[in-house]
Amino acid sequence: MPQDEALFELPPSEKEEAFEDTTPPIGSHLLRGRHGTDDGNDAVEASATIDSYWPATRPDGAFVQAQTVPNPFATVRERFYSKTKRSDNGCLEWTASKVGRGGYGGFSFNGKVIGAHRAAWMIEYGCVLTPEQQILHSCDNPICVDVAHLRVGTFADNAADRVARHRVNAATGEAHHRTRFTDEDVAQVRQMVADGVPRKLIAAEIGSSYGYISDIVNGRCRTKPTQPSVITSAMTTLHDSLARSAFHQARRAAITNVVHPDDEIPNEEWRKTRFEGYWVSSLGRVRGMRGTILKPWSTQFGHLAVECGRHGKYSVHFLVCEAWHGLRRDGMWVGHIDGDPKNNIPTNLRWVTPAENSEDTVRHGKTRTATGEHFNAKLSWPEVRAIRDQFPAPRGAVKRLALQFEVSRATIIMIRDNKIWRIQPDT
Repeated sequence: MPQDEALFELPPSEKEEAFEDTTPPIGSHLLRGRHGTDDGNDAVEASATIDSYWPATRPDGAFVQAQTVPNPFATVRERFYSKTKRSDNGCLEWTASKVGRGGYGGFSFNGKVIGAHRAAWMIEYGCVLTPEQQILHSCDNPICVDVAHLRVGTFADNAADRVARHRVNAATGEAHHRTRFTDEDVAQVRQMVADGVPRKLIAAEIGSSYGYISDIVNGRCRTKPTQPSVITSAMTTLHDSLARSAFHQARRAAITNVVHPDDEIPNEEWRKTRFEGYWVSSLGRVRGMRGTILKPWSTQFGHLAVECGRHGKYSVHFLVCEAWHGLRRDGMWVGHIDGDPKNNIPTNLRWVTPAENSEDTVRHGKTRTATGEHFNAKLSWPEVRAIRDQFPAPRGAVKRLALQFEVSRATIIMIRDNKIWRIQPDT
């Protein structure tokens, strides 16, 4: 009878004695040094034999020789540390895929992709982290998975780290803490693309990706001017709600005083609106319930609008016209006599029908004429003729012309196919 089968026939007490010196205790790998070795070196350099197998039993309850069953936890450890390397700054950096927007590594653990730094903590210490437990980096390197550089904290601790490392109200442009290129580099990239240099060559020259070059050219990043961080001492007291509230109130007051001085202007008349606590003036200013002048914004049609609290958003010309010319009747619009959508004084407004509003649009020259010209057109007829003279053209001409005239490729194609700007004026 083979030796293994003879062991299965032993009494239970003798079975335990037979395996007493050969079977490692469950979880003994957690008592060893970091990364699976006694001296704390990386598991990539030295893998512990005691971690390579796992005790198991047969379906009938009998013990199976431990050296014949692989330890799945040790396999996870070896797979994890095979994706790391020791960098010059002392961090054990993750070399595989990244997850999320923070630059953290991703590792498949128990059928779910989690942060590599969280997986490193669970593998080394054999504990399951709750969603409330955050793994913080003392080295400030998101791809580091060295547990000596990690610690368990809360969301508040993580937010406090962000404040301490100046990541709240971050700077823009080349003043941002993670930027790689200066404003001159960005301007040079855009000029090179406008000159027809392929983006792949630009990416290889400056050491960036093709996608990042496209984002710069298409205006998806680096669109704001360089501005330093404006973190104040009030923001550093993250846990003090009173200090935070005082900071925001002072900031709102500063913005209100700069944009709209809350002082009386000579000959300015104030009248009530349909909303309680909201007033509108003869100069087109709106005062809110707290007595401050509301800051308007411009809509896509050029009109000024304000937020009237729970009542919603309303155009300034609508509030002024109701206060001076009575409530609006069904089907009536507000018309600007001089055609300026931002001139909201009462003498420039009147209630009109949609037909009268269309007549005003034609009278003010803000409609498309028979020749294709529009008051908001980006191109002129000489430019349109110059575009059509380029065709037929080799491949890439549409893209080049779109960049040259700062319009979309679809506009170039429709001009080429005579779908827009069809009727030329008499010359």
